Amino acid sequence: MARPLLHCGLPLAGREPDNPAVSTKRSTLTRTWAESKEIDVLNRKGFTLIELMIVVVIIGILAAIAIPNFISMQDRAKEAKVKGAAHTVQLAAEDFAVRNDGIYSDAAADISLLLPNDAVNGLNLQNAFTGNWTEPQYAAAGATPGQVGVVAVQDATGTNVGYTINGWGKDTEILVLSSGQ
Repeated sequence: MARPLLHCGLPLAGREPDNPAVSTKRSTLTRTWAESKEIDVLNRKGFTLIELMIVVVIIGILAAIAIPNFISMQDRAKEAKVKGAAHTVQLAAEDFAVRNDGIYSDAAADISLLLPNDAVNGLNLQNAFTGNWTEPQYAAAGATPGQVGVVAVQDATGTNVGYTINGWGKDTEILVLSSGQ
């Protein structure tokens, strides 16, 4: 019976010993690259500190990009709500004029009845920036963020023949609506 060639007391790579008493497990010297990688993967217990730090940095970069975009999108949405409120006031002003032979009004008693109401407080429109039910500003132009103002336009005889409605965004006037006069 031929004995297998031994190298430092270990079987050569790829050859099985003829003697079953000798272990058939390959030693660390004779493992293939794929076998050693498989064992390394099985022995890993978690992530290294460097790997965790890289993940934290990536998340920080993504947050630095996303948060300013999110804030500016919120501001644009609030300004869109101001524009919607201004158009609602415009419809109420035109409705009042149709019912009153072309005479416009900027009085709360005249226009507020034609605006949608808050079911809880009976108030008209919500300020997009403060969340308070304070809009519109009657007989006054809006001047702070979220305000919508309505002012009647008078002719030489003092008759209200039109209106000007304005809306304020975050830091400037974003909309001016006027009647066709």
